[in-house]
Amino acid sequence: MSFIFLLILIHLQNVLTLFCIKNSSLEILRNDFLLNNGSFTLRKLRNKTIYSYEKNAICHVKICIDYSEINGNISIEFGEINNHTGNYIGLEIWFPLIKKYNSILSCIDYICSAENLCDQIFVEKWIVWLANRNHEILQNNLINILTFGNQSGTCDIIGKPIICSSRVCVAEYIENSNNTVFGNGCSEESSLMHIEVYMKIQSIELRSIQYKELLYFCTSHNCNDELTFKHVWKETSTLFNLFKPILNWLRLRNRTNFSSTSTSTNQPKKIESQLNINKYSSRTLFWLFFLFFMILIGITSGFYCFYYEKWQGYIATRTTL
Repeated sequence: MSFIFLLILIHLQNVLTLFCIKNSSLEILRNDFLLNNGSFTLRKLRNKTIYSYEKNAICHVKICIDYSEINGNISIEFGEINNHTGNYIGLEIWFPLIKKYNSILSCIDYICSAENLCDQIFVEKWIVWLANRNHEILQNNLINILTFGNQSGTCDIIGKPIICSSRVCVAEYIENSNNTVFGNGCSEESSLMHIEVYMKIQSIELRSIQYKELLYFCTSHNCNDELTFKHVWKETSTLFNLFKPILNWLRLRNRTNFSSTSTSTNQPKKIESQLNINKYSSRTLFWLFFLFFMILIGITSGFYCFYYEKWQGYIATRTTL
C-alpha cells in the first residue's frame, strides 16, 4: 500500500512540475549578435542549467535590447517572478527625442506555464527577429510631433495653456485594473536628456493587446494637450503590429497539445529523459489521481473492515471453545 502511494506521489510531482531555465543571464553586443545571426548566443543558451519549479509552476524571461548602432547590447534574464499566474507578455519601449543623448531601448517580459522550457523556446524563436527590428521611423515621427519648433515652455494643464518654468511638458496615461488615469502638466525635470516617450503594452492570458501606460516629455508648444496626445497614441499604436506575430504564435502554440516525442525535439539532449509532456492538463491529472487514490483508500478500508469482523468472530469462537 505504501509503495503504491509513493508511486502516485512521484507521478504527480512529475506532472505538476514545470521545467524552466534556472536563474541566470546572458549579455552580448547587438552588433556581434547580428554578425553571426545569434548562433553563438543560442548555443550558450542551450547550455544553461535546467531547473524545476514546483510551487509557482511559472517560467519567466526578460529580453532587453539597446538599439544603439555603436554599443547597443542585448540582455536575456531568466528567473522567478512573484504575483503572476498563467501566461503574460508585455512590451516596454523608450524613444529618446534627442538622439544624441540616448538610444531606443525595448524590453519584452514573458511569463509562461504552457510547457516545459517555454522560456527557452520563446527566446530561440524570437530573439533574432527582435534584434533586427528598426524603430527609427516611429522615433522620427515622434520627434517631429513633440519637439518641433522653438522650446516655448507653454504646456496644457486641464485644457488651459500655462507657461512652465522647466519649459518641458508631460502627459501620462495609465491603465489600472479598476480605472484609467490621464494627466498632463509641467515637468519638474528640465534636462533635455529626459525628453522621451515611454510606452508599455501587454496581453494577459494571450487576450487582445492593450495599452498599460503611455508617458512622454516634450518641448514643442502645447505638446501635451488632448489633440497632440491622440496623435502620439495613434503613432505608438503601430507597435501593436509588431506584437501581433508574437501573440499569434503563442496562441497557436498554447492550443496545440504536444506529445513527449514532439516536445523533446525542441529541447536540449541532456534533459530528454527528464521531460515528459502529458497531453492532459496538470489539473485534470491531479483530480484523476486524487479520485483514484480515494477509491483505493475506500477499497482498502472495506477489505480491512471485512477481515477485521471475520477475525473478531474467529476470536469469539475460540474463546467459547
